[in-house]
Amino acid sequence: MFFYDQTLQLYINDEPLVISSKIQKAASKIGLTLKWDQNGHINQISYDDVKALSAELGIVMLSVRDYMNLAKREPRVASPHFAEWLDDTFSLLPDQEVMVNASGQRLDIPPSRPGWFDIESVRVGDGLPSTTSSSPGAGRWKIWTQNDRTFKAAAVRSFVTSSGTCSLDMGIPPFAQHPNFMIREAYRSQPKSVDNPFDTIWAEYERKTLQRNDPEIAQFFRTLDVNSLTAPGPKGLDGFVAAKNQEKVSDLIGKKRLLEGDFHGLRVIDLKTMASSLCLEPDADTIYVTGHEHPDADAVVSAVYEAVRRHLVYGKKCAAWSQRVPYVVRTILGTELTDILTKTPKYGLTNDIVLVDCHSLDDGNMFQVKAIIDHHIVKHTFPYYVAISQEVSWSSTVQVYLKMLGSGLDLDSETAKILLESTLIEAEPALMEKMSRIDQMVLDRLQALATKQQSAPYASLMGLLTRDTMSGDPFMMDYKETVYGFSVIKTTKSLESFAKQANENNAKRHLPLTVVKQVVYDPSFKRVVQEQLSMDFDPAVHDKGFKKAIMETATKACEAMHGKSKVCCKGTEVKITDVPHQTPRLLLAPLLAGIVKEHLRFFKSKVLGGMYVSCGFYTDQRGEYDTTPDETPAIKTGICYEDVKSLLAGHKEVSFMSLPQYWAVYHERACLNDAYALKSLRDSNYVELLDTQIHGCGASVQHGSDRGKTTHPTILEAKPALISPEDINPKTGFPNRLLSPDNYGDRNLWRYWSPDREENVVTRGHIFVMNQTCIDLKIGREEKTRQLTFRPVYRDIPDIKYEIRPTVGDGNWVDMRVYPQLFSVTRDGYKHGKSTSRGGRELDDVSASNGDTDESDKHKHRRLLRFSRSMLCNRKKH
Repeated sequence: MFFYDQTLQLYINDEPLVISSKIQKAASKIGLTLKWDQNGHINQISYDDVKALSAELGIVMLSVRDYMNLAKREPRVASPHFAEWLDDTFSLLPDQEVMVNASGQRLDIPPSRPGWFDIESVRVGDGLPSTTSSSPGAGRWKIWTQNDRTFKAAAVRSFVTSSGTCSLDMGIPPFAQHPNFMIREAYRSQPKSVDNPFDTIWAEYERKTLQRNDPEIAQFFRTLDVNSLTAPGPKGLDGFVAAKNQEKVSDLIGKKRLLEGDFHGLRVIDLKTMASSLCLEPDADTIYVTGHEHPDADAVVSAVYEAVRRHLVYGKKCAAWSQRVPYVVRTILGTELTDILTKTPKYGLTNDIVLVDCHSLDDGNMFQVKAIIDHHIVKHTFPYYVAISQEVSWSSTVQVYLKMLGSGLDLDSETAKILLESTLIEAEPALMEKMSRIDQMVLDRLQALATKQQSAPYASLMGLLTRDTMSGDPFMMDYKETVYGFSVIKTTKSLESFAKQANENNAKRHLPLTVVKQVVYDPSFKRVVQEQLSMDFDPAVHDKGFKKAIMETATKACEAMHGKSKVCCKGTEVKITDVPHQTPRLLLAPLLAGIVKEHLRFFKSKVLGGMYVSCGFYTDQRGEYDTTPDETPAIKTGICYEDVKSLLAGHKEVSFMSLPQYWAVYHERACLNDAYALKSLRDSNYVELLDTQIHGCGASVQHGSDRGKTTHPTILEAKPALISPEDINPKTGFPNRLLSPDNYGDRNLWRYWSPDREENVVTRGHIFVMNQTCIDLKIGREEKTRQLTFRPVYRDIPDIKYEIRPTVGDGNWVDMRVYPQLFSVTRDGYKHGKSTSRGGRELDDVSASNGDTDESDKHKHRRLLRFSRSMLCNRKKH
């Protein structure tokens, strides 16, 4: 949002610059290739490129003086979400520790590597602090001055994760391109804001659509003025917004045509047109349409038809791409379209992407997404330019057909048959009565168009689907994964055991649970003879009420849908017998996900002797559970090392990890491919204290896990350096090798600082501007910063607490409420910790050894290493 600053006489944005067609054209004009993140913010841009692009766009770059004085007047510009270049460069005088600016003027500031200052101490004349301190304090900014004569440095306003405050760094190489380097807009004249008249209409349409109120939807379209939709947009409307509007128009006109039965004047598409519209030789500008990782008929066929539509509407190269093409889809599409689809190469980093039947993409490609068509509700937030067509409809094929109608296109008998069959296979006769009016009208329209082709009946299509299941890998044929795995297998044969595949899936992907749902139909596919939900729990993960919660929730949900007499729960299986339809994964999967997410908030570490490690940080609350269900408890921050030691004094049930233990746990989780735990161990929002003290600027070390024993390891000096987790000495927790700090962009390397005072403690943190994890050995024992906290480790934890209630309304489903466990420290730890746990030992008893340990400790250390580097890795091989 822009605001006007009277002092600078500038209109200034408090958010970073977002990509647009105007900005892309400006960058192209001066020969720049821009990058942006998944929120659309232009990033990873150097000082010189910001200067050039700003000049082309008429953006005024703020100097250090202008920005720092602005931050005093307007705290909103001190953003914790992005870093920005300031319009100043600096050098060091020869043989002196004196900085000068680009004009050669000396700067009145002492060398600070780093220093801290209060924003109120900033001088009006030069924007620099009048005084600096060597230690942080509440609300203080961090400052770094130039210390390298080999280059002229530029200034960056950034953010410090540990302190939760901003920083002024005057020693950044101007060629640096870090992930959070972005651009702030500031203009001499007020930027023209162009209102999008379409926003009001679309908001009303989405509200009625998501409520699924057929009469209100019909009334909305009866009064909708088509001429107002197709009129040219307001002057100055950005091209990205205009393209998004065009997609919305196709949605609205398509539904209006369908409801009014107005199919006159449409261009009819035949198979030849479809084949010629799909690009076989894509380039950097080709638009790709793709579905989810394990595509079904809906995802694949929707991608093909949407790619054709976009080519015919926009005249651009368009390609459909699928990870694989199941047998049933090959049969529905036919040889020609299947050949094109299977020969199309995967999208690259420069291609715009349209998602169908999903709204997420792996491999870091989300920034490329320009449109989404999904019959599931989209809960994520996307940049302003992403055109989202979302509703609870029967299938994405229905949505794509409506877009075709809205784009002035229709299908001939042959192409309608393909779309009809891919829609029918998503249906079950008993569930079709739950279709919305528009879904049913689309199905009727496609059936009418396909009459000449005699489309395959539902039973035949399901026969193809089950044949595909039998001939391929049935477990992965219809598999989806969130925080756990969920495979659906449809057949007319008897039930089989997929326990082996499910267990291997859990081990390979480190999932606590894989659900295998087998649906056995009668030969006509009109009824479900038997449905079996097999809950395959990973035996390597802890329980603590997890299995009970999953089994009880699945059983009660099935009973609510099918009736108690039809449902039987035995062991880890739920069986449903002789019902009209299956239990939809669309409903069951998110219900179980809440329990799995709560379970994943702790993991049981073998290298810590069976202790429970929090995937989160200390919550300064009493008790075991948060009283507010389904919410993440608040984290207590601003605590120092001495506070934590005092808090945990006398506790045998709760501890926090030392540096060697942290690395042992990190390697253990890496070997297990535990992405969830690794993300927490490299958390980007908080800085965690580790139970390691460093004395005499590195002369001696005490790890809490060593019961206060003093060691004298070698600590390499780094101010800073980069390290690799593979170079860590498992005995000491310190790196054996340092790498140059000038290696940028490698997420596998960590930032690292050595001790800088007599008494230090260790933290694991995050460097905001580089988006890089770090280990910092230069933190004071009583140093407190806003985001400083610790990760509790427990001898035992309580069971998951939850409630299952009938859904309000028809009552044929259930709602699940989970009460999050607190990462608290009670006088005796968790209540369950009073009894003997399966871990059986305190955290202090499982230590990372050092040179002064006895044979018993050495034996424990060898076992720790065996778990973290060898034995656990073997599990991946098997």
